[in-house]
Amino acid sequence: MINRIVGETLNALRKEKHYSQEKLADVCGMSRETINQLCRNKYKSAPSEYNIRKIAEALGADPLYLTGETEYINDNDYLASIANKYIETESIG
Repeated sequence: MINRIVGETLNALRKEKHYSQEKLADVCGMSRETINQLCRNKYKSAPSEYNIRKIAEALGADPLYLTGETEYINDNDYLASIANKYIETESIG
C-alpha cells in the first residue's frame, strides 16, 4: 500500500517539477533504478525513511506528503490552506 502511495505521489511531483527519473536520481544521489522502481510501485520493500526524506527534499515536499500521511505538499501549502479558510470565514461573516 505504501509503495503505491509513494509511487503515485512521486510521479506527480516529479512531473510537476519537470524532472526525469534520471534527473531526480542525480539530485537525490540515488540510482535511477531505485527511482524507477519507486515510480512503478515495484520497490521490493517499503522505502526507507532516509530515501523518503532525500526524495521529498529534492522535490520540495514534506516527507509525510510522499507517504500519504498529510494532504499538504509542504509548509507553504499548509499555510495557504489556513489563509483560504480564514478568508472564507471572514467573507461569510
